[in-house]
Amino acid sequence: MKTVLESTATTAKALVSDAHDDDRLVHVTQQEVAPIIDFVKARQDHGKWDPEMKPVAEIPMAIVEQMMRDGRWNDPAAIKRWLNDPQNDCFRIWRGRV
Repeated sequence: MKTVLESTATTAKALVSDAHDDDRLVHVTQQEVAPIIDFVKARQDHGKWDPEMKPVAEIPMAIVEQMMRDGRWNDPAAIKRWLNDPQNDCFRIWRGRV
């Protein structure tokens, strides 16, 4: 079973039956990140910002929601680890270490 909760041009949220337990529903969020990555590249190319307030990253909303659910969003050390993880480099605007 799949019940669509919300759908926009770049994001879809749905409740989906668990593959292992039909009595359990899983909240699934999918987000098209190509526009975010393009925006990040444009910001990197611009490269002019206040040295006191550097834009660090654009974090996709689907990731922010997951971080909120699992408690990382309120943990500055966890956010720093996420920002400094090379796998998330495509979302980084400023390339320095956080």
